[in-house]
Amino acid sequence: TVRHCISLKFLLPYLSKNVMSIAIHVACDNEIFRKSIAALLECNEKLEVRRTSPQGSRGVEEVRKTDPDVLVLAVPPKEDIATHATWYRETLPNAGIVGFCFVPEQAKGYRKANIDEIVYSHHTSADFFDAIKRVDDARNNS
Repeated sequence: TVRHCISLKFLLPYLSKNVMSIAIHVACDNEIFRKSIAALLECNEKLEVRRTSPQGSRGVEEVRKTDPDVLVLAVPPKEDIATHATWYRETLPNAGIVGFCFVPEQAKGYRKANIDEIVYSHHTSADFFDAIKRVDDARNNS
């Protein structure tokens, strides 16, 4: 019996990591940027990147398979953010969405589309992690 307790205590950190992780899907058309965001997020042990995909209609199909807690969405500045946001909101009504932007016009589009949080390219990784946590906390408390 003592032996089993020791084994369980050894496994506890690994089990709690999986239970407490935030499942994320990254949707962005630029493959290099998409993979970079995923690699950055995977550095945080409380975040689990389940999948990445291009954004748009193909991305909506991919994200449907993933059912993430939080979607990180990076829509190019010249595209219609509201349309993309609507597609994802309809597909994932219970997920939070963090918009990633490079220019103020993108931020305006994300705000207009009622994206939960906006992270700018000049923000730190800690800011990015915090935004995801806030979105997940709000989702869990609603």
